[in-house]
Amino acid sequence: MKKLIILLILITFVFSINFAYSAMSAKNIVKKVKETYQDLRTVIIEFEQDFKWKLAGTNQKVNGKIIIKDNVKYHVEIDNNTIVTDGKTIWNYSKANNQVIIKNAEKADADQLPSKILLKYAEDYHVTLVGEERLQNAECYVLLFKSKTGDDYYQQMKAWISKKNWMTAKIEQTDINQNVNTYLIRSVQTNTPIDDSNFIFRTPKGVEEIDMRAK
Repeated sequence: MKKLIILLILITFVFSINFAYSAMSAKNIVKKVKETYQDLRTVIIEFEQDFKWKLAGTNQKVNGKIIIKDNVKYHVEIDNNTIVTDGKTIWNYSKANNQVIIKNAEKADADQLPSKILLKYAEDYHVTLVGEERLQNAECYVLLFKSKTGDDYYQQMKAWISKKNWMTAKIEQTDINQNVNTYLIRSVQTNTPIDDSNFIFRTPKGVEEIDMRAK
């Protein structure tokens, strides 16, 4: 559940203005990226997740898709898990467990939404502009976020931001155990009409429901 919600950090979007590298700072980049959310009604992203376990020396790759509307509704599909919320209720469906957990959408869930997650990292982590790299045929700024206290579960995060359209091309998180979780964005669609029915989960026949909403 935590990893699925955290993947929402992937989304930073379109704002077509060109700046010289010397004129940019980490603070300016974060500000411009954050501002783009205000103009987006919907976002559809396809991505690849690669998780590397430090101790075991193994890694796992999965593909996923996320749909966001009005920055409070989202629908995530990754591996055998689905998370859906209409902003009031959140459904967490596990095909492997043949089970869906239903809860009230809480502030903690809202804090992981794209409009707030980057701001949280910018406030709680030291952020620096560490360079430029070419990724998937796009020139990118590379930002490094490092924990101010050293007590955060994610010790650092790197974000590749496209210089052409201000979209995140890649995210790399390193946790306290030195495991590395990487998200590579394959495609992004913005302001595409999306029906609200995508943000209501209908439990398949035979799936166990666990309703944890306050009565």
